[in-house]
Amino acid sequence: MKIHIDIDCFFVSATRLLHPELENKPVAIGGRSDTKIFNKDAKKQTVNLENSGSFVPTFYKTYEEKDDDIEAFKDKDGIVRGILTTSSYEARAFGIKTAMNIRDALLLCPHLIIKAPNMSLYQELSHQLHEFLCTKIPLVEQASIDEFYGDLNGWVDDEDVAQFIDNLRHEIKKYIKLPVSIGAAKTRYVAKMATSSAKPFGSKIVRQHEIDLFMKNIAVGDFAGVGKSMKQRLKSAHIHTLGDLKNRRGTIESWGPYAKELLGLVIHQLLQVIKESPLESLEL
Repeated sequence: MKIHIDIDCFFVSATRLLHPELENKPVAIGGRSDTKIFNKDAKKQTVNLENSGSFVPTFYKTYEEKDDDIEAFKDKDGIVRGILTTSSYEARAFGIKTAMNIRDALLLCPHLIIKAPNMSLYQELSHQLHEFLCTKIPLVEQASIDEFYGDLNGWVDDEDVAQFIDNLRHEIKKYIKLPVSIGAAKTRYVAKMATSSAKPFGSKIVRQHEIDLFMKNIAVGDFAGVGKSMKQRLKSAHIHTLGDLKNRRGTIESWGPYAKELLGLVIHQLLQVIKESPLESLEL
């Protein structure tokens, strides 16, 4: 089986290691320089060769404690500027979302605690987790600074995977001090979806006979490859879930080759007819 490991609210979780008093409080990471994350400048990245798989945006400057002060987010006219890159689950309960304007976030949650990004800390923790996973799993692939895949084929029997991933998340919390969620399935795509459903700090396995039931209620917009215009068209046709998409084959196929290709990809994922190659370690 393949597994997907994702650090829960990574930037916030990392910050809480330095500031344990922030546990169970609404916290967000953001700053005035973070606006570049969501525009074309985000493509201009450098690779940290000492931390395989971690892509570090060039616009992040060295973290300093004074950057956490709300005054650091104000312009010369005293107006709060900047956007949020992530937030804790406590903050999300107030409607705080990624890429939200800091000023709007403070209107929703006036007691929101905002911290500046600390990329060197994130890199260090990501590297620690990668090294730890390599001691537990023979084949590990780092997908991003906070996401990893592992291949358990030939290492852990399928009937033991549920216990293995549950133990693994608790070991990571104990030794790396980070909360992670882990999903397991026959393919990486379904494993990743399983991780999403296990959050926060949970584990979930989707076995072969459970795939159809598991996938049918997932929002179609969560499926990789569904663009904004297609999401709107699907919504207009009252197609809201992957199950709807699968059941409305005729409608989708009538929309042309792109829609037909999308439908085929979804059904392949649902029925697990895609044969994945084994994971390959990323060498940067």
